[in-house]
Amino acid sequence: MNVGQLAAAAQTAESIRAFVEGGVLFQVLNELGTVELDAARLALVDVGRADDSKAEVRLAVGHLQSAHGAFKRLSAIRGVGYLLQPINHQLACARDGFTCCLMAICYRYLGERDRCETCLEFAQDAHRRWDRDDGLDALSVVTCSLNPAWWIRRAKLVWHEDLIAPPSSAEIAELERLLLGDASAI
Repeated sequence: MNVGQLAAAAQTAESIRAFVEGGVLFQVLNELGTVELDAARLALVDVGRADDSKAEVRLAVGHLQSAHGAFKRLSAIRGVGYLLQPINHQLACARDGFTCCLMAICYRYLGERDRCETCLEFAQDAHRRWDRDDGLDALSVVTCSLNPAWWIRRAKLVWHEDLIAPPSSAEIAELERLLLGDASAI
């Protein structure tokens, strides 16, 4: 799943509905993993056939919120925790960015524009945390430079496209334009 696919899902009220009810959101959550995302995925197993599909989506959003909180906390770790697991910091930022974009789409489906906008701001924040991993104090920078895992992560970021990256600022802005640009309710 990439942001282009999220943007395609956000084109119209019908594409958002198809994304949420048609199983694509379920598939994305399945790919991302983690316990809270798995719980959100399970809430959406049969959302298209549920008597109250919006209730099922709200349940999934609750799990996405928990995942967002966990990813945000993981990506905020600095000092020794960061030095021991710098790749986890980057992965947490990336997962947080995508989780926030998924929440934004769900909130737009539910007709909650303000919450949709807030989630897109959270996604931008996840991108900024990803982008400023060098915003450490001088001692931490020196210590990071001595940590082989830090250099391995750097190599993966430079040479491997398969390492998950959060949505870029431009991609989030496009998603925002698609989700919030039309004042009509879903």
